[in-house]
Parts: sequence; structure tokens; C-alpha cells
Amino acid sequence: MKPADALSRIRVVDDIDADSLQDKSVIILGDGNVGGQLATHLPLAGLGYLTIVDKDTVGPENLASPAFGPGDIGKRKVDATANWVAEHAPWTRVDPVHADLRVDLPESIFALHDAVIAVTDSWSSRGHINRWAHRLPGRVRAVINGGLVDGLSWDVTTSEPGSGTGCIQCLHGEEMLNADEEGGCGLLAPVGERRPNPSTGFSGAAVAAIMAAEAVSALAGSGPRFAGKMLSFDHRTASVGVFRIVPDDGCSGHRPLVDGVDAVFLPMSDYTLEEIVASVAERRGVRESDVTLSSERELVLGMTCGACGHDADVWRPLLTIREQGGVNCTRCGSPAAELQTDTALPRDGRRLPDIGFPVGKALLAYVRGCKFEVVQLEEEVFNEQAHRSDS
Repeated sequence: MKPADALSRIRVVDDIDADSLQDKSVIILGDGNVGGQLATHLPLAGLGYLTIVDKDTVGPENLASPAFGPGDIGKRKVDATANWVAEHAPWTRVDPVHADLRVDLPESIFALHDAVIAVTDSWSSRGHINRWAHRLPGRVRAVINGGLVDGLSWDVTTSEPGSGTGCIQCLHGEEMLNADEEGGCGLLAPVGERRPNPSTGFSGAAVAAIMAAEAVSALAGSGPRFAGKMLSFDHRTASVGVFRIVPDDGCSGHRPLVDGVDAVFLPMSDYTLEEIVASVAERRGVRESDVTLSSERELVLGMTCGACGHDADVWRPLLTIREQGGVNCTRCGSPAAELQTDTALPRDGRRLPDIGFPVGKALLAYVRGCKFEVVQLEEEVFNEQAHRSDS
């Protein structure tokens, strides 16, 4: 099958330049009932590049999505979806990323895509996506949030970075920003996770279709149709509503970072923590002793065994430890009775991967009582930011 044959119908849609989609890139965060179906819709519309991020594997409950078949059970969701796209839309290049987006991804990944689509079950991850998609300079034209609300009901919210029209955090407040709760996308969510909303494959398809149309309009049309608005469908009352988001002037969710004011931008590199401190000190014109590095996410620094009393270093994000089901004693194998946690980082030769973060993970720097975000940017984005600062 040739791409021209498969895309013939979308090419005649008014206000859509379907051919331009071949140069566009979208990142979908969440590969479940909605995200998996989005990952089938967008390639079949002619999208050129797609990144899919999810940390789970395919279970029987995921077979409601056409991206997954019985033979995919036990596989990583992102790999199964990438295989579907390779078979049905080979003109779309797919980058499957098996990761917890709050811990395992450098934040600059959002700036490298033309549209960011959040369809995760966790408000913690949605807040993280929303904030970083708006905060960094780059290519993002639309940030699209959506999902199933309860059973057959759903909502979709779109925001445009730099437009001042507000974002999903304006609706929910700061409490969604750094909460470390887990979403729980399986039918039997582990202890500490909330159960997922009941849903069906066709309800996921409905909201996925709306979100796909919004992404295509944003990237190949006259712009997103619901920018600064929420589209909500309530199945119980058979009602559809479009609600304007009232922008919150104090909301940090859609405020861009400004180099020299509230951020320090560095080119992407495998720095030691000591080198990051030195770079921050140089850019802020202070001594290295005036800089303290911190992580946004709580770190488990060490553990004490409940059986033998052995103490050991851990240095892993708390979210990662939870995902792994805890930490066991390196001496006797018993579960840890006590974990020592903190967000402060040492000023030494360790690198970010040494403490469980990828190269490029954003940090906080406290400089003489002032807080700055330390962000590594890919070369193309870093050069663009440097050009903006010079001009």
C-alpha cells in the first residue's frame, strides 16, 4: 500500500494540509485505552514522526484497544503499539519509550515535538507534562490533555504555549503539580494506587478521535479548535459542553522559563553534579559554595534492614523504588524497615544516572536563597534559546 492511497481521503478535508503532517512530530504520553488508539489514528492521518511513552506492559484489560492483540499480552505497550504502526502505517517513524515520564525522561523531550498529548491516568504525570510542555522554548504548538472521566464520559482540554489562554492546571490548581501518587491502569491496582475509571474500547475511541482531530487541526490546519477551552461529554445526562478556561495569572503551569530570571539552561551533556554546580555558579556570578542542588522528586538515599540492621546506600528516586515494590537488604535479602529520603543532592563526581535519573533531568538550584530551575536542552533548542537571549 502506498501512502498516497491510504491518505487520499484526508487530503480533501477542508482547511487541512495533510501533506504537511509528514514533517510534524507528536509525543503521546500514555499508551492505554485512549493513547493506544491515538497512536493508530495519527499515523493513518499521515503523521511523519511519533514518540510514545508508557511504563506498563499489555494486560488482558488492554485488548479493548485495536493496537493490541492477544499475542501482545506481557509485551511492553509501547513496543506493541510501534509494531502496529510499522505494519499499518510504515511511513510514520515511531520512537517507543518504556519509561516513567516523571523520572526517566529529560524534560527537553517535550520541546522537540510539535504537539504534546497527555492521556495518562495519573494527575502527577499530567501536571508534569503540562508544566514542561509550556515552560521550555521549542516547537510545541499545542498541549492536548484528555481522557475518560467516568465510564462513557470524557473531556478534552487544549492549550497553546505562549498564548496566555490558560492550561489544565488553571482548572485544578497547584495541587496537581508535584503530587507523587500513582495512577493505576490495571483492573487490580496495587496497594496505594487508585482503581482506574471503568471504561470500554469504544469510549476510548471516541475521545481519541476528538484528540486526533485536534492535533491534526493544530499542526496541519488553522490551529486547535479548543485552545483555552474544555470539551466535555457527559454520557449520563447526554450533554456536551464547551467551557472556557479562565486563565489564572498566578498559575505556574503555563509560564515559560526565562534564562537569567528563573532558570539556568545548559547544553545537553553527561555532567557530574560537581560540574553542574560549577556551571550554575558561573552563570549566576557566585561562588560554588553558594549553590545547592536539589531534585524535584524525593530520593531514597539509604535503607536500614529490619532483620539484620544493615545500612546501605540506595540513591534511587522514591517513585522508582515504589514501582519495583520496595528495596531489599543487600546482605540478607529482607525488606527494608526504614528508608532515608531527601531531595538535596551531593556536590561530588556522581552523574545523574548514578542517582537514578537520565542525562538531562531537570534539577533545582538554590543560590543565596533564590530558586532556579536547571535544565539541559538539546543542541537545536539550546542554540535557539541562546539566540533569543542575545537578541
